[in-house]
Amino acid sequence: MNEVKRYMNAIERRLRMDRKTRMRVMADLASDFQNRRDAGQTDAEIMAELGMPEQAAAELNAAFATDAPASDRAWGRPSRWRWLFLALAVLALLVNFAVIWFWRYMPFYESSPGGTLGIIGGADGPTAVFVTGAGTVGGLVGPWVFVAALCGFLLLGWCRADRRRLWLPILLCAVPLALLAVSSIAALLLRPRAGVPQPSLLARIALSPSVWAMALLAAVLAWAVWLYRRSGRR
Repeated sequence: MNEVKRYMNAIERRLRMDRKTRMRVMADLASDFQNRRDAGQTDAEIMAELGMPEQAAAELNAAFATDAPASDRAWGRPSRWRWLFLALAVLALLVNFAVIWFWRYMPFYESSPGGTLGIIGGADGPTAVFVTGAGTVGGLVGPWVFVAALCGFLLLGWCRADRRRLWLPILLCAVPLALLAVSSIAALLLRPRAGVPQPSLLARIALSPSVWAMALLAAVLAWAVWLYRRSGRR
């Protein structure tokens, strides 16, 4: 029985169809298997007639292929690695909230080497203390790590049911990437303040959180576009 179960699982893993069709195909295959047993065939004889799992799955994929365009067809089963990306997205979100809370509510009274202290307000109104520098890295990069990880989760799971769904992660990466590119270029080209030493342009690019966020989004965007092109050739 375990051998038959492994055989069925091996076939199911190689089916390239949507979940509903795959469940129906496997139910029909199990029913056919049982009918052959009732007719007196042994499990070994049945599996020999059906062929190796690769062969049986290929025949089923060909038999249940549709004439619908590639954009309307499923192009793969969800990957178990998608849960790793989901965990990374949740972790990025939690870390981002923690960073925001830390730099907003911790009582800083003097500036530190890792950041610059600023005070807004006066005697007649509330006083706001803010810190820029190292603390802004989490605030700037964190949301985009969340977006990139979420897109990875979609690419390995939800998007595989329909090629058209790949447009969602493509847009989720492309839109903020364009906005970050414009804002980063503007920030890097701003005239330095008089009397304040500034690092070189190359160093400013390398140390910019926005640049690292752009690189991450660009990598996921390239992955999504590659999957879109690859799924269209199936």
